[in-house]
Amino acid sequence: MPQQAMNCIIIEDYEESRKLVEIFVEKTRMLNLIGSYESAVEAINDQEQKLKVDLVLLDIELPEMSGMEYLRTLETNPVVIILSAQESLTQDFIWLYREHIPGGGKIRIYRKPRRRYLLEKDRVL
Repeated sequence: MPQQAMNCIIIEDYEESRKLVEIFVEKTRMLNLIGSYESAVEAINDQEQKLKVDLVLLDIELPEMSGMEYLRTLETNPVVIILSAQESLTQDFIWLYREHIPGGGKIRIYRKPRRRYLLEKDRVL
């Protein structure tokens, strides 16, 4: 029996990064993009997607409200993929997330995509 695609949203303030993640999601059969936002506040205000999200692709450093603050507002417990431009990503963030977010949930951290990398790897996606 085929597995149903995961409904996902993207929250990323940097337009180029957001567009690159959108391209990746569109090329991934198991993902269904239901929203793409430049701020956490914009995502919160979209009542349509609130309870339908299985996966959040999230930048942590956002204007108005951080990604961590956004996670605290969730009523459900989706899988979270953190998108970060930082060179060093530590387990400290995962600990902080699990300690401070009700339900804990699954979380992974990845470096933000770069346009050149996606164009070079386009055949693999």
